[in-house]
Formats: sequence, structure tokens, C-alpha cells
Amino acid sequence: MRKLSLTAGMLLVAMPGVSQAHVKWFCAYDTTVPPLPIRDVITPTFLAVAGLFCGLMFTAYVIDRVVDTSIWAKRFDNAIFRSDACTSTIIRVAVGILFLVLWESGGIILTPELNTTSNVVPWLQLAIAGSMLSRSTLKYGAAGIMLLYVYAIADYGAFHLMDYPIFPGIAVYLALTSVENPQFRALRMPVLYASVAVTMMWGAIEKFGYPYWTFPLLTTHADLTLGFSFDQFMYIAGFVEFSLAFFMLTGTALLRWACAALLLLMTSAIPEFGKVDAIGHLLIIASLLAMIIAGQRTIQLPPALARAGVLKQASILTLGYSATVVVSFALYYSSQFLAGR
Repeated sequence: MRKLSLTAGMLLVAMPGVSQAHVKWFCAYDTTVPPLPIRDVITPTFLAVAGLFCGLMFTAYVIDRVVDTSIWAKRFDNAIFRSDACTSTIIRVAVGILFLVLWESGGIILTPELNTTSNVVPWLQLAIAGSMLSRSTLKYGAAGIMLLYVYAIADYGAFHLMDYPIFPGIAVYLALTSVENPQFRALRMPVLYASVAVTMMWGAIEKFGYPYWTFPLLTTHADLTLGFSFDQFMYIAGFVEFSLAFFMLTGTALLRWACAALLLLMTSAIPEFGKVDAIGHLLIIASLLAMIIAGQRTIQLPPALARAGVLKQASILTLGYSATVVVSFALYYSSQFLAGR
């Protein structure tokens, strides 16, 4: 248990890149095969790691709330650079680059494993890239992204595309950026936060349900497991990813640190897996950069919870974290079951 505690702390700072490479891009997979039975996932090791991360999350919330109530934290937060134009530009440039690369590569719908022989898709991708040049045309780019997402669902199934809520999230972000109504435009960052967080949490549950998909990568990068068995490593990797994503939605003063840690996890895989991983994760990387600039206050806690004491807030949020893990398992397994019928 002590080894698990020490390593979990290390992984929160710098997760080995192999755990963040999207496994479907590099290894054989079959989403029609059911995930591991839940009794084979909820092992004593899983429960130990889960308990450890609940403790870490409680501690993080206590520190987060204490820091958030301090005067110097508010002064620091007010002094941090924020620019709506900068965050919007980051997203638009990333979308433009991604779809230019997809157009030039050909045969890919949205991500490396989503292949197509359509002659129309590359030209739609080029049109999406071009639409990023003007705010007035962003809504057309948003519609194009949703068309490609629906097209991919038709070819690969809804369960497979549930891996990528980042794409409809980016589409909504772009559509809201193009409107004049300030109340609607204010929803852009919460949508971006939610789509990134759900993408990461869904991927974390996949690590628990289909850990053996990643085992070939771990075999060729065994030194990155830090001496843990493959099963233990996948448990820790999944909880690191899930915990940071959940904290990104619910944190305040330390929210930027959660975004920065997730950014580190994403970029740590690039040296190992090259441009495929860099392009595949480009939208998430750009979104995290935009969220670091935007900072806290984009998603507000319920007023009753915000007024509660530090320990009560930390306890409720940790319970919410635990409940979200359970609900995510239920959604993942039920979605796969319905997809396989």
C-alpha cells in the first residue's frame, strides 16, 4: 500500500506516456467483445487504489478550498492573464491544423482508427479548416464536424464514438463563438471543460474494462510501469486520469493545476508515439491550454455547497467523485451491452 501511495503521487505529477497514448490507434481492439466482467475489475487491488485516490481527492479539495478562501489567492487569480480572443484563437488554430492534416493524409474521418474510402470526406475536412479563418464561418465548421461525427457513428457505431465527446464539444464551442448573444457565448468554456473531462473519464473506464488492449504497449515499454504488474499499472493510470478530469470540473483555486497535469499527461505520450499521437490529441491539448488561460469560475458550484465549510465541501465532493466513478462504470458497461445486441 505504501508503494501504491508513493507511486500514485508520482504519477499525478508525471504519468508515463504509454498510458496516455490512445490504445485504439496503436493496438488491436474489438469493441464487440464485452469488457472484463465487473467482478474481475473490482479486485482487492482495485479497491485499494480506489480508496487511495478517494483520500487524495479529499486532501486536494481541502487544500483547494483553503487556498481559494485566502486573500492572496484572489489577488493572484485576478492578476492572471486572461484573454477571450486568445482562447478562441487557440481552439480555431488547432481545429484548422487538425483538419488540414486529415485532408492531406486522406482516408481518415476524425481519428487514426476511423478510416474511410469516401472522396467527399477530405473536401469537407478542407472546408472545415477554411471556416476557422473567420468568426462568421465558424458555425459552418461546427456543422461540418458534427456531420463527420455522425458519419463515423454510422460506420463504427455509437459506442465506439463515445470515446470522442471532444468533437461535438468543440463543435458546440465553435458554434457559440460565432453568435452575438453574450449569454450564449458565455457557455463556451463550460462546454469545453465538460467535453474534455468526459472524454478523459470515459477513457479511464476503458482502461479498467479493457486493460489487455494496452498490454502489448506495456510489453514494449515495460520500464514505464515502475515495477508494477500490468494490472496494477492500469488501475493507477485509470484513476489518475479520472481524478484529474473530475477535479478539473469541480476545483477552484487549483483548477489550473489539474488542467496543467492533464496537459502533461497528453504531451508525455508524444515523444514515444510521434505525430500520430500529437495530431490525435491536438484538440484536447489545445482545449487544456485554453482552459489554463481561462482559469476558474467558468463552472460554478451550487450556492449551498459553495457556502459550506471546507471539510463539508471536501466530503461532499469526494462522495460525488466516488458516485461518478460508479455511474461511469454503469454507463460504459450498459452502452457496450446495448451496442452488442
